[in-house]
Amino acid sequence: MLSKQKKSVLLVDSLDILVEILCELPTRFSRLQFDLLLQEKTGFQNKSTFESYFEMGKQLKLLSPVSDALNMRTRPLSTLCDHTSEPGWKKALRSLLLAHEPVFSQFLDFLKTPKTENEILEEFNPFTGKTLINWGRDFGSIDFADSSRRYYALARQPPSVNKFWNSLKEKYDILRETSVVGVKSAFVKIPLLRDEVDSLLGITPDEFNAMMARLLEDRQYAFKLELSGAPHAFVAHDGGVPLKYNKRDYYFIAIKT
Repeated sequence: MLSKQKKSVLLVDSLDILVEILCELPTRFSRLQFDLLLQEKTGFQNKSTFESYFEMGKQLKLLSPVSDALNMRTRPLSTLCDHTSEPGWKKALRSLLLAHEPVFSQFLDFLKTPKTENEILEEFNPFTGKTLINWGRDFGSIDFADSSRRYYALARQPPSVNKFWNSLKEKYDILRETSVVGVKSAFVKIPLLRDEVDSLLGITPDEFNAMMARLLEDRQYAFKLELSGAPHAFVAHDGGVPLKYNKRDYYFIAIKT
């Protein structure tokens, strides 16, 4: 049995609205700009609602405070904004949820055994439970059995090794670009590459790491990959999560063509 989610959890009814608002804001924006646009789009007046949407943006790594007065759009958000007109863009948003919102992951684990709506609301509390049900249906992560009147989690199929490899190369080539025209970096940061591939394929960071391990253990791909570590001080300052493989931490990757 999961621990009860009876405490207040800052979830929001519509993640679509959150993404829409953030995509319309400039690269750097104030909290007041965020609140005013949210009010314009939704008619919300309650300060606690503004707070919930803003905190959810931070929780999902869609925005990042740069000072007491300013916030910045993140790379994962830019990726979402570039693809919101495409049919599969919600896979990227689901990936961010699974990576950064533990309650959603707990909810899907809870539904590995079918549950009634009342059981869900009892486990998570009414508001949180109903929001999680809406999210799960919106992202195609759960379904409802009419015969038993129960919700259940749908099994997620990981990408094939070949699809993961092609996506890895695609995003690697994009991240190699530098501010100097015609000059590309040989190595890119693994945390940035992980974010990009996760968003593209709708997978979690753990699934990315597992797929990387499969590539590194497959002769067809392993010789094309070069991994490099970084000083602990650099990693701590940069804030990314290294790739752990064979008891070592790697922060940079190069892909040979």
